[in-house]
Amino acid sequence: GKGGKGGKGGGKGGKRPRRDNRIDWPLEAGSHRYLEFTLYKENRDTLHAILQLAQSLHVSQNLFTFAGTKDRRAVTAQRVSAFRLPASKIEQLMARKPFGDSLVASDCTYAPAPLRLGMLGGNHFTITLRDVDGSDAADGGGDAGGGDAGCGDAGGGVAGGGDGAPSPLVPSNVQAALEGLRTHGFPNYFGLQRFGANVDAATHEVGAALLRADYPQALRLLLAPSQDDSAEELEARRIFWSTQDAVAALRLLPRRPSVARQLLEGLRDSGSSNVLAALSRLPKNLRSMYLHALQSWVWNHAASERLRRYGCEAAVEGDLVLPPDAVAGGAATGAEIEAVACELDAGGGAALAEEAAGGADGAEGAEGSDSGVGKAAKGGDSGPHGLPEPHVVTAEEAAARTYSIEDVVLPLPGTKVVMPQNELAEVYTELLARQRLPPPPLPPPPAATPPAAAAAVAAAA
Repeated sequence: GKGGKGGKGGGKGGKRPRRDNRIDWPLEAGSHRYLEFTLYKENRDTLHAILQLAQSLHVSQNLFTFAGTKDRRAVTAQRVSAFRLPASKIEQLMARKPFGDSLVASDCTYAPAPLRLGMLGGNHFTITLRDVDGSDAADGGGDAGGGDAGCGDAGGGVAGGGDGAPSPLVPSNVQAALEGLRTHGFPNYFGLQRFGANVDAATHEVGAALLRADYPQALRLLLAPSQDDSAEELEARRIFWSTQDAVAALRLLPRRPSVARQLLEGLRDSGSSNVLAALSRLPKNLRSMYLHALQSWVWNHAASERLRRYGCEAAVEGDLVLPPDAVAGGAATGAEIEAVACELDAGGGAALAEEAAGGADGAEGAEGSDSGVGKAAKGGDSGPHGLPEPHVVTAEEAAARTYSIEDVVLPLPGTKVVMPQNELAEVYTELLARQRLPPPPLPPPPAATPPAAAAAVAAAA
C-alpha cells in the first residue's frame, strides 16, 4: 500500500523536507526592500570595495548600487544601497573587522528605493597638495579631457602668466587664481578618473566597443597591459594573449579581485570564444560605467567646442537651458545631473550592448542594480524620467543676453535627448563618428520629447 513509501525518509510521505532558504526580512524594515549604509574606504575604489563586501557577505555584488564611484587614491565615505540585505549581516561582518579600519560599513537604515548613478546633490572634498613648486603648467587632460576651452581664466588652475608660462607659487598668485575661479567659474568637465588610469585602453573606448557590439575589442582593451600592473599581472596578460590559455594566466594572476581575474575566470568557464559570457561576469555597475565614460568623453569635447565657438559669456541662439522654475524648484543643475544611462541606437548593436551592460546574472536584486536615472530634478515641466524639459534659447533671448553661460546645459548622447539647435548638433555627430557610432536621432519638438540628460557647461566656484 501507500504506507510503504514511508520507509524512504523522515518527511511526510517519505519525502525529504524542503529547506527554506528565504531570508527573514526584519520587521523594522516594514515595506522597504533596500538597505542603505555608509561605506568608508581607503586605498580602493568603490567597485573594489563593493566586491570585497559582497564576497565576505556571500551575496552577489549586483545587489549593491550607489550614486557615483569614489577614487582609490583617497579616504572616502559614501552612501550605498543593497537589495534585501538585512542590516544584521553588515553589522555581524563589521564586528569581525575583516578589513581592519580600511573598509567600514555603518549607519544602516532601510529605504523604499535604491540609490542610482547620478543621484547625488554634490560632493565635499578636503584636498591636500604636496610637493607643489609651480614649475609645471596645468595638464589639459589630453583626449579625454576635451582640450583647451580657450576661455582664459575660466579654465581654472594656478598657472597663468600672460605668455602661458606658470606663475611663481607665492600666496598672492594663488589668491589671484582662486579669485579668478570665484569670478569666472570653470568648464564643468567630467574628471579624468572617469576615463581610467590606462591611457592605452581608456574606459570610453571600452564603452564604444560595447555599443558597437565589438566584444572582442572590448576584451582586448580590458585585458591590455597597464602601467600600474605588477610583474605577475603583466606576465599573466602576456601568457593569455600568446596562448589564449585562461587557466595558465589565472595561475600567475594575483588572487585579489580585479577586472582581469573576473574576465579570465569567465573565459575559463565559458570557453575562450564566448567573450560575451566573460564580459557578463563584470558587475553591472562597472559595465554601465563604461557606457557613461563614453557619454562623458563626448560631453567634454562638446563643451570645449561650445566654449571655443561661442565664448564664455552668455547663451547663444540654439543653446539649451533649464527652465528657471525648474531650477528654483530644486532641480539638479551642473554636476548634480551627472549621468543618465541612455544607450545609443547602434543599428542592432545596442541590444547586444544592453545585454552586456545588463548582464544575465539573474540576481534577485537586478531591479535595484541597473544604471537607472537620477531623480533629483523637481519643478517645471518634466518628462517621463522626472528631469525638466530643456528650453531652446531663441534669437531674441540671445540678443537680450537673457541667459548666462552658467545656465547653458549640454546633453549626454542617447536615443531620447534634446540636442542643441545650433552647430553643436553636428559636433555630436562628428564625435560619435570618431567612435564609429551613429549620430543621436533628430528630436521631435522639445515639448513632446523626453528631457535631455544634461550637465551645465560652466560651474560657479
